[in-house]
Amino acid sequence: NYTMEVGLDAAAPALLALAPTITLRTYKGPDAEIVRAAINEVFADDPFHHGTSRAQFEAFYLNAVALDPSLWLLLWDRSELAGFVFAYPERNGDAELGWIESLGVRKRWRHQGLGKTLLIAAFGALHARGLRRVGLGVDAENATNAVALYEEVGMHVTRQGDYWVLPL
Repeated sequence: NYTMEVGLDAAAPALLALAPTITLRTYKGPDAEIVRAAINEVFADDPFHHGTSRAQFEAFYLNAVALDPSLWLLLWDRSELAGFVFAYPERNGDAELGWIESLGVRKRWRHQGLGKTLLIAAFGALHARGLRRVGLGVDAENATNAVALYEEVGMHVTRQGDYWVLPL
């Protein structure tokens, strides 16, 4: 896996133009079930994702250290959730590093630039908090999609973790 980071300039990154039916807003409590279902849909093909129950969503996401729902950004296409990004104002106690915990675009809306839009919006929200570095973790084998997107928005690998599986 990779840890990737981007440095943010003195000026906040400019938001990309959205299609007329697409709106960006922050997470609100009533969004919980829609967001949980979207997480399960987006990551269904990931062999390490086994579905997120309501209790797991609450424990892992809603009770996370440094949770600030105003940094959870949702893209809506009319009344349907198209994508999400969950940003945090720090990572492991590093108050100078904003963190992207999760980014997802539902299949129907992929390949339209929405992942890039979400990332840039999250960078802007973290920049507004005074952060000038943003990081995230990604599966290195996801190079055809996620890593390429992250590199497109200026991120670079700062750390690589290798995992070995040994038969018992």
